[in-house]
Amino acid sequence: MSAYKFYHKATGLFLPAVFQTDDPRMLRNNTPAGHAALEGEYDHLSQRVDVSDPAAPKVVDYQPPQPSSDHEWNASTKRWQLSQAAAGRLAAQTAARQRIVELEASAAPLLRKSVLGDAAALDALRALDAEISALQDKA
Repeated sequence: MSAYKFYHKATGLFLPAVFQTDDPRMLRNNTPAGHAALEGEYDHLSQRVDVSDPAAPKVVDYQPPQPSSDHEWNASTKRWQLSQAAAGRLAAQTAARQRIVELEASAAPLLRKSVLGDAAALDALRALDAEISALQDKA
């Protein structure tokens, strides 16, 4: 059984799926319009076909568009990844959100006590609320 990748004739971009067959008719019948098939398995995220000579398709390295300014190209994995600064910001946001969940969960007993008139519980609730408010700016 042979493996094929379909690529767009105008852009040279591979489709993600691999098509396997030993029947040339199946290959012809399953090739999407505007595409051609190339035998082999190729990475659609880092390779494409140079379509400058349609008679001799050649696979070349490809760097897709940058997803955002927070991403940088990793040449060894041939993938976009978050920069260290962006990954750090994301980790800080995640930690802040987790802490907010913990603080909100710990408020239930204090609410009960404050409703029953416990002034210390009300002070503790105010402190929790202040910490939550500070964290929301980071989340």
